Amino acid sequence: MISKLVRRRVFVVAVVFFSQSMFRCATCHANIGATTDQSKDSRHIEWISGSTSVSNYTSACDDAPDLFACFSEWDKRTVFFYLYNRGRNGSEILRLGDLDQLERSTFNRFAPVKIIIHGYKMNGFSPFSHLIKEAYLKHGNETNVIVVDWKWLAGHHIYFNSAFNTRIVGERVGEFIVYLRKTKFIKTFKSVHLIGFSLGAHVAGYAAKHVKKVAKIRIDRITGLDPAGPSFSGSKANLRLDNSDARFVDVIHTCVGRSGISESIGHVDFYPNGGIDQPGCEWERLHSFFLKNCSHERSYHFFLESIKGEKFVACSCPKWEEFQTGNCRCNENTPGAELMGEYCSDEATGDKYLATTYDNHYSAA
Repeated sequence: MISKLVRRRVFVVAVVFFSQSMFRCATCHANIGATTDQSKDSRHIEWISGSTSVSNYTSACDDAPDLFACFSEWDKRTVFFYLYNRGRNGSEILRLGDLDQLERSTFNRFAPVKIIIHGYKMNGFSPFSHLIKEAYLKHGNETNVIVVDWKWLAGHHIYFNSAFNTRIVGERVGEFIVYLRKTKFIKTFKSVHLIGFSLGAHVAGYAAKHVKKVAKIRIDRITGLDPAGPSFSGSKANLRLDNSDARFVDVIHTCVGRSGISESIGHVDFYPNGGIDQPGCEWERLHSFFLKNCSHERSYHFFLESIKGEKFVACSCPKWEEFQTGNCRCNENTPGAELMGEYCSDEATGDKYLATTYDNHYSAA
């Protein structure tokens, strides 16, 4: 009985995924203006998107890369970039390729760039994006804050569809960063910092990979806030966020092995409270896998408080259990200790542990 039920559910999921895929490919051809020149051995499809023409050659009509390209060129249109800074109330939409609009914007060419990328079933106005953006605008130096909104690709009912879309969105973000550099709106890639939560962390990884491929240089920093685990744990470095993507990659793990990735993938990886079951989130144990958001989201709350000035001092330790015994206690001046969050040293390496409380600022215990 159970096996029949499982098979039935798998069949339904497969049908839904296949139907969505066929609809999206049909939409791609119908709306972007696909022209086909099909022969026995190859097919040439040319998509015309505004003033940009993208050509793709494949060796067979049903090759997966061709299907991905179809999705990619259509879906990239649904990724939006919102600029915020202290020179204007509210946001401005920045469009890739629209130089006149970019020049009319309040983009500060001399200020660093923070690019915020949300996760699964979120959007550019969700609490994560809004809170981090507001913190940057209120604290520290003048900054160009760019919020990436990829809600149409992040909101699939089937999680794995959205996970697949991280590559598409990442390439679009990478193209946008390269465009800003090409038009001299950013002086150097050293001024770019990507902050991604959950699936957004892997979007950041793909974006940085694109910049490295096209510009032959790495961006300065990526902060991964509990990078998503399902579809990415155990994957090769080219299929997820990795410390080779940027000059410095720092990662905060708060829901390891569940919503978050299991591996240490940054130059430095922080494990507050052991990286799982955050204080105040104990009720999660009573719920199913996909409802475990409290610990998962705690990663960006830690980062938010660090922007505001809260100091989360983390210690070097072989493992969390040893930290709990008191053998690895440290303070800000202890060799090997590092600050977790916005003001993390770019020379930090290895796994770091700390304990926090459950209060308004999640201060260190």
